[in-house]
Amino acid sequence: MISFGTREFFEHLRDELNRDGKFRKLGKGVYTAKELIYIRDLRIGVWQETQDGFIQEFRLVPSVELKKKEEEAEIIYYVDSYETLIKMLRGEDSFVSMVIDGTLEFRGSMRKAMQIQGASDRMEILVRKIVNQTVIPSKISFEKWARKEGYI
Repeated sequence: MISFGTREFFEHLRDELNRDGKFRKLGKGVYTAKELIYIRDLRIGVWQETQDGFIQEFRLVPSVELKKKEEEAEIIYYVDSYETLIKMLRGEDSFVSMVIDGTLEFRGSMRKAMQIQGASDRMEILVRKIVNQTVIPSKISFEKWARKEGYI
């Protein structure tokens, strides 16, 4: 079974999304974006680069690259903690309630975010399905792994 955060996890996620006809159809012609999820407590991120509804790059961003990716990103989601990210990915908490309670902060082009909303909604459904079939390490285990791999 694939473990969350690994290269294999992000490659699998990218490949599944790129194979999904509905995601591709919703993104075609509108979904071109560079996005970053910034995980504040670990000071690492998740990078996604999408071109015309096709995900080109999906990966974990180490601390040393975070500032550069923050400057490159058109849309940034600041998440307060690893646990919050996992709740969001599993579908245990809604995006809107997370923005309201301050556990998720959005920065970037609202116009771009609205433009990609349809494909993003489809992506959210697929991500939840994949994440719920994935080994999710505890924060302590994930942090230990991330340090060993040079992400932190």
